[in-house]
Amino acid sequence: MNALWRILSTVSTILVAVVLAVGIALLMSGAIRADRLTDALSALREGAARPAPAPPEAAVPEESERRQAADALARREEELRRLDVRVAARQAQVEADRQRVAETAARLKADREKFELERQETVQTKTDADLAANVPILSKMDGASIVAVLKGWDDATFVRYLRALKPSKAAEALDAVQNDPKFEPEFRRLPPGAPRGARTRAELLMEEFRKAPQG
Repeated sequence: MNALWRILSTVSTILVAVVLAVGIALLMSGAIRADRLTDALSALREGAARPAPAPPEAAVPEESERRQAADALARREEELRRLDVRVAARQAQVEADRQRVAETAARLKADREKFELERQETVQTKTDADLAANVPILSKMDGASIVAVLKGWDDATFVRYLRALKPSKAAEALDAVQNDPKFEPEFRRLPPGAPRGARTRAELLMEEFRKAPQG
C-alpha cells in the first residue's frame, strides 16, 4: 500500500507540471487569460500540497492465523505426550533390568553359600573319617611320637586330635610339647625378628586347648 501511495503522489506531481506547461503555452498564445491561469495553478497547488492519506494500519491477525497457532500448539503438546510415554517405557525397562540383575545376584549368592556349606560338610566328613582312622594308631604311640606326627598340622587340628585321644595320651603329648628338648626350637622358641609380645607355639596350643570344643 505504501508503494501505491508513492506512485500516486509522483503521478500527481507530473500532472501539475504538465498542466503548468500547457497553461504557460496557452497564455503566451493568448488562448486564456492570466487571471484564469492563476486560479488554476492555485487549485493545483492546493491539491498537490494536500497530504496523501495515511496507509491503513496493519490488520489484526485473522481467524486462520489464530487457528494455525492453536494447531501448532496442539502438535507440540502431542509431541511432548509421546515423549513422556517413551520415557516412562524406558524407565520401566530399566527397572525390570535392575530387578532381574538383583534376582540373579541373589540366586548366585545363595548357590555360593550352598556350595560353601556342602564343601565344609565334605571336609568335615573327611576329617571325621580321618580322625576315626588315626586315633587308634596314635593311641599306641608315646607322647613324643604323637607330637612328631601332629606338629605339621595347624593348631586347631592338633588340639582336635589331642581331645580325641585318651586323657593320659593327651597329657603325654602336652608334656612333650612343653618339656621335650627336641621340640624346643619349634614350640618354645620365638622365631628371629618376632614382634614384642609374640607368643610361642606351645602357648598358642594351650590357648587353643582351653577353648570350648567345636561341634
